[in-house]
Amino acid sequence: MVMAGDKSHKSIRWLLKAMLANQTPKVLGQGAFGVVKAVKISGSGMDDDFVAVKTLKSDASPTETICFQREKEILQKLEHENIVSYRGSCSPMVMKPTTKAGVQEECIVMELLKGGTLRSLLGQQMQSSTGRLYSDVDACRWSLQVASAIKYLHGLEPKIIFRDLSAANVLLTATKAGQADAKLIDFGLAKETTRERISPEIDGCDTRLQAGACNQLDAMRFTAETGNYMYMSPEVTTHQSYDEKCDIFALGCLMYDLYTRQLRHVNLFANIPLGASDADVLGLYAIKVSEGYRPKLTDTIPEHMGALIAACWAQDPLDRPTASEIELSLQIQLAALADQSARMTRMSSLERFKSMLSRSSSSNASMTSSVSSIASY
Repeated sequence: MVMAGDKSHKSIRWLLKAMLANQTPKVLGQGAFGVVKAVKISGSGMDDDFVAVKTLKSDASPTETICFQREKEILQKLEHENIVSYRGSCSPMVMKPTTKAGVQEECIVMELLKGGTLRSLLGQQMQSSTGRLYSDVDACRWSLQVASAIKYLHGLEPKIIFRDLSAANVLLTATKAGQADAKLIDFGLAKETTRERISPEIDGCDTRLQAGACNQLDAMRFTAETGNYMYMSPEVTTHQSYDEKCDIFALGCLMYDLYTRQLRHVNLFANIPLGASDADVLGLYAIKVSEGYRPKLTDTIPEHMGALIAACWAQDPLDRPTASEIELSLQIQLAALADQSARMTRMSSLERFKSMLSRSSSSNASMTSSVSSIASY
């Protein structure tokens, strides 16, 4: 059993003990080639009693194993406040109840983020009948935090292209929107490169990215395929060489989803032609986008944000802004929103104060009138 990249040997022992103990970890999510569980490590001396443990599925293909190892190698190198923190990796021998035999599992250990994914939040929003679950300030803040993480990745030497940005791969740190920060997760398709542009025929993970990685679960859940197709840039869809600007295109899609408060694939699946599969519909959508189609910028999107989204969606990657430029634009927009929110709060307080004075004046006038009536009587 080996744990790499962890700063605390004590935490290693407690983690392995927890994984070997007779506990049933809570499943947090399931991706294309692994499952993520919350593992309790109470008594470890760590700041949090739980960590997220991502385990490679037992029937993983060679390509999926490569992607899993790539994620582990890349996560070890990263340190950014809006990227999930890597705690280590291990290969414990786990007893399988069905076979009564020990099986060695490949695991990546990360911080546990308790707020759920943006995809989950958007799904809840679409089903909610009680109004907005998060404000435009929240949407702008999360967009800024994701842009900051992407800027960090693109600025590394060698640079890292995330290649799988979607609402499913952004986790929130808290359940209350106003208190939550956004962090990138799932680096299985991330690519470290020194080249200006990447050819579509490189390795197994690249092939999986291009093909959409057919791994269908149920129709209303994002799979690796769905996440790719709904956020896929035209140059990736059409198998051209690409660079970090494919992440910028996906960021534009993510900001669109946040401000429309919709999961675009749900609307697609609601209108599937008879005999067509989910993969067919998603593939056709990606082709439409590669030919120039973009979703309508609705009235729910502020004007400046709509302009930024449209810039991220530019057909030509050279016309898309850099992550640094997006970060600056979002910083300005967030400051303006915060100022507007503060003004509205002050105005609301002033109106309440005026209303209170008005009620007080009316009450005093009524009392004076009553006293006068009694005196005259």
